[in-house]
Amino acid sequence: IAKSQAYAENGKANYKSQNSHLEYQKKQIKESYYYQIKMAELEGDMIKADQLRAERKKALNDVTKQEFDNIKETFDYQIGHIDDRIDDLTNKISAVENKGFIADASYYNAQASVHEEILGKLESEKKKLREQLKTIKKQTPAWYDAVESIQDVDNQIAETTNKISEMKNAINGVADTLSGNILDSFHDLNEEADTL
Repeated sequence: IAKSQAYAENGKANYKSQNSHLEYQKKQIKESYYYQIKMAELEGDMIKADQLRAERKKALNDVTKQEFDNIKETFDYQIGHIDDRIDDLTNKISAVENKGFIADASYYNAQASVHEEILGKLESEKKKLREQLKTIKKQTPAWYDAVESIQDVDNQIAETTNKISEMKNAINGVADTLSGNILDSFHDLNEEADTL
């Protein structure tokens, strides 16, 4: 598990490679405990056999939860990189507006596109997390943590959808501002012509 966690923290591996390592680890856990439990049963030590079964169950649950966490961390890492592009666009818009100009609608279109890309990643993440949730024992702390993580993704989906709407409103706002500026300029020209 430690090796898989290290990959996730570094963001250098995706969840598929991490989880394939964990699937192998699960197989090893099952085999190891199978033989230990059989030995305890042959020795007539049912208390030890029951203890080993409980340890096996906990070890398998921990690995299953780590598989879920790997999916979450991989998508968080990918979305974080996409988010950096939004920050870049926001900085460009601020730079244009700080100079007293109106930011071109293309900036807002680009932001909306990036948010749509994030929305797609979030929907994929939610799908993968729901699939992995089926492998976690219900009503356990790990299951409740997983359900909370899925709810967090739902919240991010709603927030991203709202941001896309904001970007589309900003695009309309640019058009309205430009139309208003053109009308004001035309009105000013008419007034100046009238005074001549």
